[in-house]
Amino acid sequence: LPVNPAEEYKARVKAALDGHYERVASGAYDGRPERKPKKETTRKKPADLNKPCKAWMEREGWKFERVDTWNSITQRAADLLGMFDYLAFDLTTGTTIGVQMTSKQNMSARRKKLMEDKRLVWVQACGWRVVVVGFDKGTNGRWRETVTVV
Repeated sequence: LPVNPAEEYKARVKAALDGHYERVASGAYDGRPERKPKKETTRKKPADLNKPCKAWMEREGWKFERVDTWNSITQRAADLLGMFDYLAFDLTTGTTIGVQMTSKQNMSARRKKLMEDKRLVWVQACGWRVVVVGFDKGTNGRWRETVTVV
């Protein structure tokens, strides 16, 4: 005879409840739901470069706006045109500047990515300056910037 799925389900539920009652009766259950332990991550959290980047642009005398957006589904930031984290405006010269910020160690990869993007030609044809700025911490623990104009 085939096994009735409803009877099978009832048996599983009864076994789960019996196990629960045993844990409660023995004092092993403290009233909180059982949770899976969190996975240990060995990945280091990347440094937040927004603060030193803003300070650098303020020292340059630029007005600026952050133009990357956060995608909550992929848990990643999406840059403006895939290239810029900030859009800066030099009001003394009337120049628009696209700023890509990164760590100093990653500057060459960012520059290469920008150079390969077809939209770089578009923004440069409109008179925009494109800047890659890399940050690292000096021996005194303060942020230092390295700037490359693309």
